[in-house]
Amino acid sequence: MTSTYCAVCSEPWSVYHIRHDAPPWVQRLFRLGAGCEACEGHAPEGLDEEETRLLAAEDRVLNVPFDDDVDPVGDLFDRERPAWERPEDRVEWSCDSCGIECRIDADLRPDDEYYRYLKRGPHCKYHGHLPELEPQEIGNAQFCSNCAPDCDLCGEPIDPSEVYFDEDDLYGRNPCHLDCYEAAREDAEDARREWRDEEYETEYDDYDQEDS
Repeated sequence: MTSTYCAVCSEPWSVYHIRHDAPPWVQRLFRLGAGCEACEGHAPEGLDEEETRLLAAEDRVLNVPFDDDVDPVGDLFDRERPAWERPEDRVEWSCDSCGIECRIDADLRPDDEYYRYLKRGPHCKYHGHLPELEPQEIGNAQFCSNCAPDCDLCGEPIDPSEVYFDEDDLYGRNPCHLDCYEAAREDAEDARREWRDEEYETEYDDYDQEDS
């Protein structure tokens, strides 16, 4: 398997690992000569830094482990070597009601099932189900599915200030819009009245038949 060398410590790494396994930020810094996962940008004592860079550049010219438009020599010599620092997890969206954040894990790739997570507190990561990781958009605001659940009747998200529960829904399992609830209640009352009228007509017809 083809290997490529770290421009700081000369540690050999498989090209496949750099391209397909390493986090995007590690791949980027490795390409720019900032270091690798082994040395994290700190060269071992007694190592000739210039010679190490030349070895890495020569190896990359021969192997070209990155995209075709990458300049392996220019990336190592034509710019200042960046610091080996893990970037902060990017905030994709945050709830305008409770402040919970959906973040992108910088250590994972987009095809990883835990690539996105909910940040509930300073030390709490929650890898929820996919629907929970999508924001509920109401007007220009974004909310989590906890604050703005879907209406149990119409399926549309409910503004946090307008969530309504039936008085018999003790556990809050069936949130709905008040308008939807009132409309459904009226429909139920109408259906009940129609049923009573039909029952009454049936009993009245049966009574007439008995008399005749």
